[in-house]
Amino acid sequence: MASSTALKLVCMVLMCMFAGALAQSISCGQVAYNLRSCIYTLQGAAPTTACCSALNSTVTQATTSADLQGLCTCLTVADGTISGFNTVVGLAVDIAADKCGVTVPFEISPDTNCTSV
Repeated sequence: MASSTALKLVCMVLMCMFAGALAQSISCGQVAYNLRSCIYTLQGAAPTTACCSALNSTVTQATTSADLQGLCTCLTVADGTISGFNTVVGLAVDIAADKCGVTVPFEISPDTNCTSV
């Protein structure tokens, strides 16, 4: 129980830190908020319907190159202040995408060049 509460608190703090960090069509704060239900896949849980729906919706909303690059950056690029956040959300999305049947149009990896998405 304490572990679950701590995980929720850490996620909320990181989402607040991230909100507005990158000026893109799809903000990283919004991505984090939308995909918060996918975090539990890191604990071995199957993705929930809410996770799959949010993931599908988030990917579907990325309709322009700028949107896709922004989403890619949110999920893959780690800078000094938010690398833990990116790693957690990126890993969760990578696990959930396959299980949800959602195609993410780029590889979720720190090596992905988001400018070429």
